[in-house]
Amino acid sequence: MLGSVALLAEEPALALTQFEQLLRRDRDNLQYRLGYAFSLALSGKTTQAQEQVEYVQKRAGKDPQPWLLYGAMMSSAGNTAAASVAYQEVLKRDSKNPFALNNLAFLLARRGEQLDRALAMAEEARRIFPRSPEINDTLAYIYLCKGMKRNAAATLEQLAACLPASRQKRTRALLERIQGGDLRSVRAEMERDNVRN
Repeated sequence: MLGSVALLAEEPALALTQFEQLLRRDRDNLQYRLGYAFSLALSGKTTQAQEQVEYVQKRAGKDPQPWLLYGAMMSSAGNTAAASVAYQEVLKRDSKNPFALNNLAFLLARRGEQLDRALAMAEEARRIFPRSPEINDTLAYIYLCKGMKRNAAATLEQLAACLPASRQKRTRALLERIQGGDLRSVRAEMERDNVRN
């Protein structure tokens, strides 16, 4: 679908146009509405995006996807409280959803709240997707938040081994800094990187 491709290519205006056309043909298609909502959010129209996601959430029943999208949108908009609620809603519908586990774990750790719970969620997400760079990054970050230097270093070492050579440089640099005792700035850098992503 052209709208999805445009979204992935980060062309929200084109995606918005495409999803509007799709919705004119099939107003009840929830996937089209989610695409439309995401396009609105990428275009900076967060209030309209939120309205669309809420429409889908009311009609989606036990499907966690609308809540996951809403959590990502709210997190991108800097509304971490709403994002946390959304990820908790995902986990009510799918307690093993690795994306919600990972994202909620990061938000909790970033606020310095419930670090044991955040760690348990990130570890569960990694059990589901052991080679996910994002999940391993979150896990290493939480280990740093808890002052667990060796665990953070081991996680980054495992992450580097999974990455293609072109993506290993950053991870190896973080690992060296951790081993040198520079935990605070590594943690701050990982936090900034996760917030941007």
